Amino acid sequence: MKKLVFTATLFSLAIGANAQMKSKYTNVTSFGGHDGTIDMRVEGGNPPYSYLWNDGSTAEDRTELKSGAYTVLISDQSGCAVTASFNITQPEQFSSPSNSVNRFTSQIDVFPNPTEGLVNIHFTGDNANSFLIRVTDASGRLVSEKQFGKFSGQLTEKIDLTKQSKGIYMVEVITERESYNTKVVLQ
Repeated sequence: MKKLVFTATLFSLAIGANAQMKSKYTNVTSFGGHDGTIDMRVEGGNPPYSYLWNDGSTAEDRTELKSGAYTVLISDQSGCAVTASFNITQPEQFSSPSNSVNRFTSQIDVFPNPTEGLVNIHFTGDNANSFLIRVTDASGRLVSEKQFGKFSGQLTEKIDLTKQSKGIYMVEVITERESYNTKVVLQ
């Protein structure tokens, strides 16, 4: 999986004369992960520089970060100081992996289709840490969502669309590795 790298020149600092700080950070690549990083470069001013992060670290650069807000106080030898803040994010717990639609290795059946209101979703899978069933209407509005924990075997889940307007609905089954999408017509 590729990491998305954000690079930003946060500001020109007045740590001593002509000091500048540049930073680069990467967000966490999976929900609950701890692979975020912050890489800083301070130039000019009156080195050496000291770093004090809101979590107690005194390192210049940070690795193995969880999602969250990180603030650092940077001081030079002359006592000049400035604060920089970073917000490390993570993907949603169940985001649809790109380029995986209809390449589901588990077995799934959605029936009847078309339906008069009740839809059965039959899922067969091995060793899924968790999975999610999500139903949205044609405008993308969430109609139903149910999360399941660790799973191996077969499951049939009933989704009740009887109180919804007639039309097309998207049924999505998502695991941590793949996503399956299909349309269901409500008559």
